[in-house]
Amino acid sequence: MKKIIALLLVLVLLAGCSSGGNSTSKATRTCSYEMSGMTLTMVAEAPSEDANVEIVTMNCTAPYETMGITEDMLTDEVKEQLSGQLEETVAQSMGAELGSEGITIKRSEFTDSELIIEIEMNITVLAESAGTTNQDLSLDSFASSMTESGFDCK
Repeated sequence: MKKIIALLLVLVLLAGCSSGGNSTSKATRTCSYEMSGMTLTMVAEAPSEDANVEIVTMNCTAPYETMGITEDMLTDEVKEQLSGQLEETVAQSMGAELGSEGITIKRSEFTDSELIIEIEMNITVLAESAGTTNQDLSLDSFASSMTESGFDCK
């Protein structure tokens, strides 16, 4: 019995030690902006607090009423047109084009009351394709720039 308990303790210790080494914790800054009922949230991710931003995820939430539409107007054709326009607008707001390498539509969903678009941008890939680097884009400089543009950053 003592051998089984000792073995269980060793297994628990090994499991605890191995899971702690796999931490994929990233440093982030979240910036939000609200205009006419629509909310744009941007989350910048870096491997650590002092590293450069690698990924920026934009999430745009647009209630139907702010777009001047009602739920009964939302045919499949209208949904496709609206999501395409909003995806393009959100991407252009960051100086990017949809379909570019480094830009991924993560979510485009019509709920009961709003349209939600989520776009992920790989800043490293976009910088390389533009012939530059992201070496000057720290989390703090990202948040500072977004604050200057009217965003509330945390």
